[in-house]
Amino acid sequence: MIRIGDWISKAWEIFTKSVGVHIVLALIVGLGSLLTIGILAGPLACGWLYIILRQLREPDYKPEIGDIGKGFEVFGQAFVAHLLVAAALVVLWIVMFVLSFVPLVGSLLGFVVVLAGALLVSTVVLFVDLLIIDRRMEAVEAIKASIEKVKPEFWGFFGFAVLASVIAGAGIIGCGIGTLVTVPVATIAIAIAYQDNFEDLAAPAKPEIPAPPPAPPVEQ
Repeated sequence: MIRIGDWISKAWEIFTKSVGVHIVLALIVGLGSLLTIGILAGPLACGWLYIILRQLREPDYKPEIGDIGKGFEVFGQAFVAHLLVAAALVVLWIVMFVLSFVPLVGSLLGFVVVLAGALLVSTVVLFVDLLIIDRRMEAVEAIKASIEKVKPEFWGFFGFAVLASVIAGAGIIGCGIGTLVTVPVATIAIAIAYQDNFEDLAAPAKPEIPAPPPAPPVEQ
């Protein structure tokens, strides 16, 4: 299900309801990831997404910055998932380096390969962090589930991933201050897309209650 316009407009609505909280969360995730060389990127992102999902599902929920700590409950799987994505990006950079030795067009070709590859990777792993924090999936399982969901409507999700990247990156204009608005909006939009496309997985299934045994026959 692709509803890019609806996802973006609803993301803006959610953001404007808790502007201060999401700006602080964006700072925590950004600085925390940077200062730890990406080690905390996964759990911090998962914690932020946990807060967003609660906002979407619970109208009375007031976002609490401290709830970002929920991401550390899935620290291992979030870290592995981000490590695998980083490894894929490193491969792309190696390809670009090799292509740079091609005469005349090498540098341009390498740049195109890295850009296209990065957008491809960001598309297929669009829902990985959400599956890890929401369904407590293992990293590889979450990557496979995200790919399977994206695959039937790949170009629609690809367009959404590109737009989300453009929105998030647009905040760089003006000394980067705008990212405190654009990154939260893009992040919230991805969570809304997840909710639309994983409704059957939105909450863990409740165990079935066994039917009571039939009453014994009444003796005449």
